[in-house]
Parts: sequence; structure tokens; C-alpha cells
Amino acid sequence: MNVETQHNCNPLISIIITTYNRNNYLKDTLESIVNQTYGNIEIIVVDDGSKESIAVKNKIICSEYSNCKYFYKNTTLLQF
Repeated sequence: MNVETQHNCNPLISIIITTYNRNNYLKDTLESIVNQTYGNIEIIVVDDGSKESIAVKNKIICSEYSNCKYFYKNTTLLQF
């Protein structure tokens, strides 16, 4: 099986997790995702403006997983 055929059999799946001022369950959630039998996944965690201390913890947790990307949305920049 060539690389192109193999890639088509196992397409990349993106899993998006949103969070706001919560990190209690993030590690368990990520563990559950990475322990699935399907391996070609990327995890995107979007923090919707959590307090700085929580955001730092979330970023550290995400950094433990090579297929996890962490994005912080600073809502204070949005002024109407």
C-alpha cells in the first residue's frame, strides 16, 4: 500500500474542544481522546478567555500531547 492510499484510508480527524475557566476535566478529556484506537487525530483546544492562571494550566496540559494545539482567545479585545 503506497503512502497516498494509506493516507486516504486514515484521514486526519480534527477534534475541537472549547473551554472557559475550567481545567478540571481537560487532562481526562485529552487522555480519553488519545487512547482511542483511531490514531490520525489532531486536538484543538480553544480557550475562550479564561483567567490567566487557568489559561496557563490549560496550556501546560496541552503541551503534554504532541497532537494538541492550544489557542487562547482574549475576549477583552472585543469592545462594542
